[in-house]
Amino acid sequence: MRDYGYRFEELVFDRSGNLPLDEDPKTAWALANPKQFPLPLESAPLDLLLRVPGIGPKTARVLVEQRRRTLPRDARDLRRLGVDPHRAAYFVTVRGRRLAAALPPRQLRLFGHGEHLTRAAFKTTVPPCAYR
Repeated sequence: MRDYGYRFEELVFDRSGNLPLDEDPKTAWALANPKQFPLPLESAPLDLLLRVPGIGPKTARVLVEQRRRTLPRDARDLRRLGVDPHRAAYFVTVRGRRLAAALPPRQLRLFGHGEHLTRAAFKTTVPPCAYR
């Protein structure tokens, strides 16, 4: 929370009062605050860049420093600067254009959290060929 500038009140919790297990906290916050996005990389302040999924504190500082000299053109330039373009593409614009038109697809869960397959019965007999 300290590195990214979040206050406790801004964190997104699920119905049970816990942090969601399907999303990381930055992505959950970004999805809950759609009016903040997309952010233009050319002019976004450091504190908002820190809230973009796929951009960490070091990368945000590099982006702010580098944009004085040159601007990234595409996902390859963002990757070279340390951005995870797969996660950040929907939330930022580069030269007025969003790199992704939609959110990346989410992985569907086979089982809910806390639901596990039952264990098979443990065999106590050792086959005779096990120690030959």
